[in-house]
Order: sequence, then C-alpha cells, then structure tokens
Amino acid sequence: MKVHDLGLFQRFLVLCAARSGQLLNISSLSSDSGVSEAQCRRWLTVLQASELVFLLQPFHENLGKRLTKAPKLYFTDTGVLCRLLGIDSAETLSKHSSLGAIFETFIVIELRKCILNRGERPSEYFWRDSTLSGDHFRNLTEYFRLRGPRATVAWLAYGGDGEGQRKDVTFLPWWKI
Repeated sequence: MKVHDLGLFQRFLVLCAARSGQLLNISSLSSDSGVSEAQCRRWLTVLQASELVFLLQPFHENLGKRLTKAPKLYFTDTGVLCRLLGIDSAETLSKHSSLGAIFETFIVIELRKCILNRGERPSEYFWRDSTLSGDHFRNLTEYFRLRGPRATVAWLAYGGDGEGQRKDVTFLPWWKI
C-alpha cells in the first residue's frame, strides 16, 4: 500500500497515539484526521501488520446489552508513543494529559510481552460496561458474577505500592506484574 500524502499519514499516526488505551472510534478518527473511514481502516491494518499497534478486543459473551463492543487501540512501544505525543522527558510525562492512558498502555504491553515470551498465544480481553465508574473492584466483581465458573483471574494494576486480595480480584503495584 502506498501512502500518497506523508503529512496526512503522520497526522493520522499522531491522532492514533493520542487514542492509545482508548476505545477505537473510527468515525471520530476519520473526522479528526480528514481521512475517510475506509482509509483509516486500511492504515490501521498496516499499523497492526507492522506491530506498531494492536487492538485489544472486548470480552462479550451475551452477558448483557450494555457491554462495550468496540476494541481498544494500543501502541506496542511506549517510547514511540511518547515520541509521537511530544513527550521527551519524565517531567513532561508526569504533567501530560495522557499520563493515565500511557500507564495503561505500558501495563497492557508488559503483560502481553510476558505471555508472548512464555511462548503462549495471548488471549487477553478487556471488560467494560457502559456505566464504568471509579469503583474498579465492583466492576471486576460483577464480571466474575456474570462470567460464573468460567472466570479465571482478575488483576488490578495500579500506581501504588500495596498489594492484596479483595474478593476475586488481586491488586498489585504495576512493577510487580
């Protein structure tokens, strides 16, 4: 596939970087980049084939009508992600509006690398309903209730230092994953 307008493709790439860790909305990406939805899909396919990005699929098994069906977009390298977002230092990162999304991207990528380095095929999903709130434990517990005996494990990684167990959820600092 040829890129006829390098500037337009670079803009598209930066806009994708700004959406790392977020639900993929092709319509919004198309509107913001000035590229057709079909072209956005083609370029995303190229980025996936080059393993610059991947799409984390939502878990849904008819557990309810309100579950999110859109995948989340992740960059596979947080260094490239930060470069595209103009982040060139730890200080800039600590004040950047995308800090949370970059942190989430880092955690997802590190878990994915661990799985791949064990020679296993990743089968990770995210679970989110349309009423997600700040109470992450409640949402993960609800997932376990809906999933029943087929639920395996749930981890909640966060930026703190403590670790423990609350119901079916193990919480631990990001650096212990």
